[in-house]
Amino acid sequence: MKYQSEQLKNFSKQIDFVLANYTKHQLKVSQFNNIVAGGLGGSGIGARIAKVLFMDKLAIPVEVISDYILPAYVNSKSLVILSSYSGNTEETLAMFDEAKERGATILCISTGGKLQQKADENGVKVYPAEPGFQPRMALGYPLTTLVLILGELCKTDFSKQLKAISAKVSATEGYIENGKNIFEPYSKAIGKKFVFVADIYTEPIALRTCQQIQENAKGEAFLIVVPESNHNVIETFYGSFNTNFVLLHTNKHPRVKLRFDFLRNHFTSKQYTFSEVIIDDFNLETCFENIFNLDWFSLWLADAKKQNSIGIANINALKKFLDEN
Repeated sequence: MKYQSEQLKNFSKQIDFVLANYTKHQLKVSQFNNIVAGGLGGSGIGARIAKVLFMDKLAIPVEVISDYILPAYVNSKSLVILSSYSGNTEETLAMFDEAKERGATILCISTGGKLQQKADENGVKVYPAEPGFQPRMALGYPLTTLVLILGELCKTDFSKQLKAISAKVSATEGYIENGKNIFEPYSKAIGKKFVFVADIYTEPIALRTCQQIQENAKGEAFLIVVPESNHNVIETFYGSFNTNFVLLHTNKHPRVKLRFDFLRNHFTSKQYTFSEVIIDDFNLETCFENIFNLDWFSLWLADAKKQNSIGIANINALKKFLDEN
């Protein structure tokens, strides 16, 4: 917990900040044919998580874009929600310009920067976040904001649930311990890459954890999703692997559960290094809690590898290169 722990401990405060500063957008779902959420890295993963949380609640499709361009179907009947913690993410700024050109309704989430400037110039509502965090340690801002935005479209106020979640995750010691328990099976195999095996519900949480391992622990981490991966990737599961596996799933669908049962038995028989995280009751609360547990897991791994989880030299070098070209 040497580097990023103090920032991560602010997760509950980020939720509280959003709840204290959220103002209703007054939009109705009937105004739109689709919703597109745009963002990258720590600013984009909140949209992927929110999309899954609202999969059974919203009557129109939600797409998440982490690129420079929007889908061809985006038009005046689209709601485009753009998140950039710094406000200067060039891909997100490009999406803003394209959404404006096509006449889409735009909402933004940011601490300021060029995105705030563009929004102010065009009368676009910006939901604020507090500066001072690395984007990957500021997930509480976009995720909580998106839950409230999409909840309002569903005519459901999630503020009470979010307050209760904030109160739970404010007791950080238990989540730090949970992260350590998830890390423990891999304590003697920290040099191996990680592969997360997820289902449709846990896919964005697994992706979030891969990103945290990559940035915090400077380790390779990848994601495969069941059942699709059972039709292809499973054919690589022969012989030995320089891989730590994590089975992260919900057991919501009985046929998907059977597939995880098979993988568990197969990994055991092959003596692969793996552990299993099951979210039996997948909902808003358990989603936030498991994200928090797994974030702490990434810091335990970073410490074990003696990595500075704050430094992002390659990312900064890329940004400098793009600025100069």
